[in-house]
Amino acid sequence: MMEESQFYAAAIHKTEHDSMRKKIQAIEDGWKADKDAQKVQNFLEGDFKSWMVLHVARWDSETAMHLGDSM
Repeated sequence: MMEESQFYAAAIHKTEHDSMRKKIQAIEDGWKADKDAQKVQNFLEGDFKSWMVLHVARWDSETAMHLGDSM
């Protein structure tokens, strides 16, 4: 939808998601290797929570406004 509506920051937005997916994959791989629940909790309460709040506030809200305006 972002590309179809020519959202100016579609590539940046996608890169943000791709970057977080890599971090999540690393956490999953670590979990499979050592089952350290504290590492998972630290990630979720730290990096992931911060990313989610900032990402939604910045990119998702801006994307939604753009998509709404382009309809």
